[in-house]
Amino acid sequence: MMNDKKADIIWGVAGNAGNGAAEAVLETNNAWFIGVDSDQEQTFIDELAAITLTSGLKNIGNSLIWVFDEIDAGNDDFWGTEIALGLAENGVGIVDDKNYDAVVPDSVKELVAEAIKAVQDGSVEVSTAFGPNKVDVAEIRDSVRP
Repeated sequence: MMNDKKADIIWGVAGNAGNGAAEAVLETNNAWFIGVDSDQEQTFIDELAAITLTSGLKNIGNSLIWVFDEIDAGNDDFWGTEIALGLAENGVGIVDDKNYDAVVPDSVKELVAEAIKAVQDGSVEVSTAFGPNKVDVAEIRDSVRP
């Protein structure tokens, strides 16, 4: 049931609650798992680490450094506001070592690196359903549908 659609990769985005998805992927023995929040390949038992292709990271440490850098620079007008620290600010990312490095073809790694660079240098703008530039969530969802 977990992988009736025969997906190659399953991303159980639910914090630690998503760990059950990793266990289900292991039981199916026919897909990769993507971790969330931290490098789950590092935190899982060996059997689950072996099927964890990469993880989507929340770089909380970088967020803290950003706050203290702003304070050190005398900028404290962000208190009480919402600040988005995304890929361009290194607030999020992916794990690109071990299984990712061993399994993902170089051509795909190059495309991922190019996409990251494009977001970071501003040549690609990622839309959002949050904040002052709010867009219709259904439009975003439908734009990426196969």
